[in-house]
Amino acid sequence: MLIKSTEKLKVLIVVSEATIIETSKKKLLNLIQKLGETFKNNNNLIEGLCLVVTQHKNLKLVKMRNGLLKILKEQDGKEGFSSSQRNILEFLSSDRSQIAFFDSPHEEGPIYDKDKSVILNCIKKITYIKNLEPSISIGSYAKSFIKNLIEKFDKDVENFISLKFDSAFLNYINELIDNHDNTVKKLRERLNGLIEELKKISDAEDLQTFENNLDQILSIVKLLNKNDLECELSKKISQLKFIKLVKPETLNRNTKSWYHVITKLIKIIKFISSEPKPIINNNKLIFKGIIIGTEDIAKKISSSISEINMYSLNSIFIDEDINAPGVILTLISPQLRVVGKQREINLKGKSGSHHKEKANDGIEEKANDGIEEKANDGIEEKLTMELKKSSINKRCMV
Repeated sequence: MLIKSTEKLKVLIVVSEATIIETSKKKLLNLIQKLGETFKNNNNLIEGLCLVVTQHKNLKLVKMRNGLLKILKEQDGKEGFSSSQRNILEFLSSDRSQIAFFDSPHEEGPIYDKDKSVILNCIKKITYIKNLEPSISIGSYAKSFIKNLIEKFDKDVENFISLKFDSAFLNYINELIDNHDNTVKKLRERLNGLIEELKKISDAEDLQTFENNLDQILSIVKLLNKNDLECELSKKISQLKFIKLVKPETLNRNTKSWYHVITKLIKIIKFISSEPKPIINNNKLIFKGIIIGTEDIAKKISSSISEINMYSLNSIFIDEDINAPGVILTLISPQLRVVGKQREINLKGKSGSHHKEKANDGIEEKANDGIEEKANDGIEEKLTMELKKSSINKRCMV
């Protein structure tokens, strides 16, 4: 991970004199082989390579290079001698190589200033290697560990989305509706915005899309303002990056195990935010839905309507005045929510026809008890309701 995230570096290899002068040269060849396997583009590696040898004797640079050249000639063409070994030995045996020596220490502590100066001088002479891509080899035990890690990762992601994310998202929708203090139109716009965010999550199972999916879910979790879930998912994304680095060929994602949660959430929001479809039956106008606003019915009222019934499973928003003279209005919902400082529902009745002011005998009929009573067979019926903003959280019928 360190090499992967580093833009440029220099490589310093420290070996003992015994490794160099060993008769079989097995240790040296294994070292060079592992060095070549560590990086994919080992042709670039040699430009930034410095070899440091701890010595008991006074080794000479020319003799060291000649010895490395001899090893190269002996091994070249043999079975198992790799191109990376050839490239590295060819470079180290040339006069372009940077090789330093210092006396083998007898106890712990800093090396002598003279030896340190020689090593630092060699390091300065080599160039930085850019974009050096690591090639990671994995042993059998590590492969088994990574396999178990991937299985656990898949299960953790499935549980996170199916249980924690699902629950947190539904709670967020409830809170969004409960705390909304604007029109139904604005609420539906916010809910539809959530649908668009969920639609960015794909059911494709390729690795890059899967990684993008987790990033998108993380952005939604941040919107939910759930710090614990954000921290948990961020760790999972870091795990994915590690697995992707060491064993990308094993990452066949099983998106189907949790994608049904995303489609379910989209369906729920669509159901909640859908506008109520008006039903007209015998001059009755009926609205049924999850969230309804008086602005939904205002444009549907006509002179032929004598009764309006609104049934909501969550909230009715009084977000527009209603002017419906003579109409019977019924509002049934767990919550009535007034949007704005004041709203008016005017159900003023239609006036009946008046009698003549005088009786048939020409004598004006008037009550003498101090209360004037006008003869009127259609007493003017007026019902004007002014709703001031308040918290109405119980089942209401108007």
